[in-house]
Amino acid sequence: MSAHHQFKDNMKYNITPLATTTPHWETLIQYCNEYLGYSPTRGLDKNNLDMETPSSYLACLDLSNEPLKALSQGVFSKIFKHVSCSFIGLVSNRILQEIQKHADLEISLKYSDQEEAYVAIFTGDMRQWYMACVSLCQNAVNKDARLLFNIVLIYFEKAGYRGLWANYNKIYLKDESFILKVN
Repeated sequence: MSAHHQFKDNMKYNITPLATTTPHWETLIQYCNEYLGYSPTRGLDKNNLDMETPSSYLACLDLSNEPLKALSQGVFSKIFKHVSCSFIGLVSNRILQEIQKHADLEISLKYSDQEEAYVAIFTGDMRQWYMACVSLCQNAVNKDARLLFNIVLIYFEKAGYRGLWANYNKIYLKDESFILKVN
């Protein structure tokens, strides 16, 4: 899912997923079968959860075969540190400063003279991405940075992490972005 949005200075800034932690399912299943006597994915099957979504690995990490319980523990559970995601984007200096101010993500970047913007790679674990989305989807954040993190949040929802933000409502603004408000 790549998204481009026309920003006010007629530049097309964007952000798109680059990488996410993906398990070697065969090894995980083999170890659990051998040492625990069951497959850690049995709970996924029982709950009709797709093993191909990024959230399925996270749901298996507590090794209890209760994926819905594991995912509902919230981002402050230690299992969320096991999953890392990276996005790549084209951002202005102003957007970059907003992200650095409001998010604890690792950032690698290079200035593009051609685009007069930064090509940046943003990486963090799911706890860091959760906090970044909550912090950057707010009124106090400039619209362009908020729009980029609206895109990030929508990606995570489609990847199976919708429940992480269950305590928030999206409030749509006149500028086509949304902010998050606690229920």
